[in-house]
Amino acid sequence: MASSPTSSHSITATLEAAKGAINEAFFPAREAVRDALAPVSKDMLQTEVSKLKVPTDFVITEGDSFSIKPYDSAAGIEPLICFVNPKSGGCLGSEIYTKLQEILTPFQVFDLTKGGPAPGLRKFRNPENNSFYPCKILACGGDGTVGWVLSVLDAIETEQKNNAAAPATADPPVAVLPLGTGNDMARTLGTGAGWDNSEGLAHFLYSITTAKKSLLDRWKLTITPTTTTTTTTPPDSSSEVKSFIMNNYFSFGVDAKVALQFHQDRNAAPEKFKSRWGNKFHYGLLSATSMLTGQQPNIPDVSTIWVDNNNELEIEKSQAFMVTNLPNYAAGVNIWGSYPEKYGFSPQHLSDQLLEVCTVDNLAHLGSILPSAGLAHANRIAQANSLMIKINATVAMQVDGEPWEQPGPCEVKIVQHRQSPVLVVEQKSLLNVG
Repeated sequence: MASSPTSSHSITATLEAAKGAINEAFFPAREAVRDALAPVSKDMLQTEVSKLKVPTDFVITEGDSFSIKPYDSAAGIEPLICFVNPKSGGCLGSEIYTKLQEILTPFQVFDLTKGGPAPGLRKFRNPENNSFYPCKILACGGDGTVGWVLSVLDAIETEQKNNAAAPATADPPVAVLPLGTGNDMARTLGTGAGWDNSEGLAHFLYSITTAKKSLLDRWKLTITPTTTTTTTTPPDSSSEVKSFIMNNYFSFGVDAKVALQFHQDRNAAPEKFKSRWGNKFHYGLLSATSMLTGQQPNIPDVSTIWVDNNNELEIEKSQAFMVTNLPNYAAGVNIWGSYPEKYGFSPQHLSDQLLEVCTVDNLAHLGSILPSAGLAHANRIAQANSLMIKINATVAMQVDGEPWEQPGPCEVKIVQHRQSPVLVVEQKSLLNVG
């Protein structure tokens, strides 16, 4: 039987969407920011990138150390402070570190294995009032590296609040050069799915000069065990209150269980997990194995969930519960899906102060979402400013890709933490530059 024009159109649209998803998956590095890196004249490139340098006359060298001369916005400079995780991307992190020092200066590129982000950040703070000099930040690594940099900025912001003499100034905005496996933060901020070599870094830095400032919602997640005991046995780790800052997502159930197994396998044999595509293959294998073996908990049977303090959610049979903040999950998956406004929900945005609450039926359902380019999606439940979850069983959980097994019963609370400044690359903004 011949297909109707409507069905043919639907098939064509589906194939085109699948083609786009495959292209994005198999060309994750420079291709992901190709539109943002439109042809730029060499002179313009050098001129604009030079604006990201720390001028040499602002650097005071003191033997092997150095400091930065105090400056403010009147100085007309806004250097890019780079933090590189040399362990990210195989050996690529070390290569990126060296290349950034060549393009910019050694006074603004820092190795995160040498004391973390704090020493570099403090170089660009006014010692008299702890405020930042005008600057931008580039986090080079995976989502964990970005979270690390943001957490140190949180600590500095707390110091400023505790200092009566400190002016009320915003943190420097953060951009991301993706060197991890998932790179969901970088995808959201427009800088791509991954970077596979040090070539083209000057063009990447040029895209940062035209990036737009935005705000990133961030959330505080607290897990409190609810078991009461009268024994004198010292408490173990299962009785401790856990606290996290969530930048991207939280989940519990079958997806977190697979993530936990992957995490355990990688820790047991790290030498086998040096390839981004090898990692994804292993993850897929674990998912397939989990679908074929074992019983998974039914979310409504093990939990009760409220949003915005008092609205209890009705959850249908499902094997994973997810709370997402960004439109990218588990290496670029759009869990919330496209066109949610057709069903009474809003599209996701990094600064809407809303969490997206959803479930997936099982791993087969989740698997159908992964390659769908937004055509398939999770079961949308709610959008909320806060959540409280009571869980009565031991379950696998994860926050921003860090999984663990959480003994039950426990109570999970998610509330707003703060909004952090970030830089978003508008990929189409440079297409006419020649």
